[in-house]
Amino acid sequence: MKTYAAREAKNNFGAMLDEAQRQPVQITRNGRIVAGVINKEEFEEVLTNRRRKAQKKMLKSLDALAQESTNFPQPTRAELRKLLECDDDEIDALVGNDFI
Repeated sequence: MKTYAAREAKNNFGAMLDEAQRQPVQITRNGRIVAGVINKEEFEEVLTNRRRKAQKKMLKSLDALAQESTNFPQPTRAELRKLLECDDDEIDALVGNDFI
């Protein structure tokens, strides 16, 4: 992994971006890592993983509510699509085929 001091990253921004296409780049200030630069594919993977984690957390909260209250209805697929901002395939990956 290539490391740039903050000033070096600023002065060689184009070269740093080129390097980040090949491997992650870390940026330091006063000897401490303060940032990282990754390519587009890795960035999209990070965003997808964060989104998936948030969706799972939301589903866990819904499940906890359902367990606490007999009046809490099970959400439909349409409600889950809207709530989780995802499609049926992503819902299946998260919870299986248990929803309408």
